[in-house]
Amino acid sequence: MNFKKIIFLALCIFIMQVGFAQKKKVNNPWTIKTSYFRTPIIDFEEIEMNNFDLEADYRLFKAIDVGIYSGFGWFKLGFDKYSRKYYHQIHLGANANLHILPLFVKSDELKIDFYLVGKLGVIYTDNSYYLPENNYNLAWATYFGTAYYFGRHFGIFVELGKAEFVQLAFNIKYGLSFKF
Repeated sequence: MNFKKIIFLALCIFIMQVGFAQKKKVNNPWTIKTSYFRTPIIDFEEIEMNNFDLEADYRLFKAIDVGIYSGFGWFKLGFDKYSRKYYHQIHLGANANLHILPLFVKSDELKIDFYLVGKLGVIYTDNSYYLPENNYNLAWATYFGTAYYFGRHFGIFVELGKAEFVQLAFNIKYGLSFKF
């Protein structure tokens, strides 16, 4: 799917969502997430990435959040235990979430949440061998997530998806979510 089609699809979803937006104030408009994920790189079994993320989202409409994320991690590169080297990476960017249940269920107090996530940002790594042109690279990710809230302000979440940090990889993110 090329870039113009992605922009067109995102614009259509945004326009549709404006029609679903409620006139009253959204409960708990801020969501803060902290997560961990470990990424085995698909084509390179000798590379593993460990990442920690912090994300802040603001609810624009009943079913759309926008926010920023930042994180850090490290990865191992090497074919055997004697040649392995550890490198660090930092990533940051913007994200948007489309919550699915609020489009169909009118309750404001849902304990479970299903959503789609799109992320776009940059990654910096201190490994000039793996990224020889420069140490910065474009990073993007798409996830399907689910969250369960034990009360009004605290929950857990899991997100499954593909992300391109250093190399395209499937990963599972999990962590804690706080609403206020």
